[in-house]
Amino acid sequence: MAASRGCLGRCQYCGPAALHTLERREGVRAGVTKEVLTRAGVGGVRRREIDAVCDEMAELWHRRGVRYFYFVDEHLLPYAEHEALEYLRLWKRGLAERGVGAFGIGTMLRADRITPAIVAAFAELGLVRVFVGLELATAEEGHRFGRPPPGDSELALLEQLADLGVVTVSNLMLVNPCSTPETIASGIDLLDRVPRGVFEATRMMVYHGTRLHQTMQEEQRLIGNPFRYGYTFSDPRVERFAEIFMRLRAEAFWDYSVAFRTHDAFLALGLARRLHAERVEPSWVERLERARARVNRLYVESYRSALDLALSGGGFAEAVPLVRAARSRAAEIEAELESIEDKLGRLGSRRIFAPMRAAAASFVSFV
Repeated sequence: MAASRGCLGRCQYCGPAALHTLERREGVRAGVTKEVLTRAGVGGVRRREIDAVCDEMAELWHRRGVRYFYFVDEHLLPYAEHEALEYLRLWKRGLAERGVGAFGIGTMLRADRITPAIVAAFAELGLVRVFVGLELATAEEGHRFGRPPPGDSELALLEQLADLGVVTVSNLMLVNPCSTPETIASGIDLLDRVPRGVFEATRMMVYHGTRLHQTMQEEQRLIGNPFRYGYTFSDPRVERFAEIFMRLRAEAFWDYSVAFRTHDAFLALGLARRLHAERVEPSWVERLERARARVNRLYVESYRSALDLALSGGGFAEAVPLVRAARSRAAEIEAELESIEDKLGRLGSRRIFAPMRAAAASFVSFV
């Protein structure tokens, strides 16, 4: 589902931000004033009426048996705390008036736009899963790309969400065009401080039309084509780390990564606890929490080893022992997850990962 459109952020790497800028530019070129564009929500955030959202959810809940609602919004809630709390209050009342029973909600939220009060109110409504973007680790990177790095208060929110039974997954763009060995080390340290939930470290992507795309062109660092852009690094140590990093992700952690698989198992558990808590065994929670801690430790230790290897002159070829060791550790965790997933499957909560079906659907859609 979607309850809103747009985002007030203007991160340099963000596709929606580029589209917002294009919207505004085309509106002005067509002779529309900026004031009129702003009032119409062009290049900003547009929200559906909360009654329309409640109507759609009620229709799906009563007639289709839907019990999990995933919202694709960039940031589902209003940015100001008092507005977000009022939005959640109206949402909860609207669903109650329509006779909607137990359900779960998943969405994306910006860590710098939520507070403990918002987290508590959203969890009470039915939030069970949230993607919380950490994005960048250092002030230097935040200044360069227009997204402030998370601080202690943002990390504390992950702890609060977990205490309320909300599963989280976070993303850190550990490799980006202005990466240095120092920023990479800071990023790994940040991942090591993530208190609960799981995380993924990624490489920043370049999308056509973004400010990052323009910058990489101007600096003559852009490679590839609009289907898949890349960029070069000025520091050979960062280049070597990027090679090892991608090899770890592809060969040790895999496409359906061990972190996301752990997250999916937690999501199934969180949803099961909302729908039929009496059938959930406490031991499942304990086993999953141990698996989560092992996954996070595996990622942090593997990336630290990768950075050490890159700094000592090693690259793609020299990473074979590191990748094999990481794959072995990941396989042990996956075996434990398989056992837990089988139990969750009896509750109808197991996710079926079908990458070839997804690839086929994407290909047909593209054609």
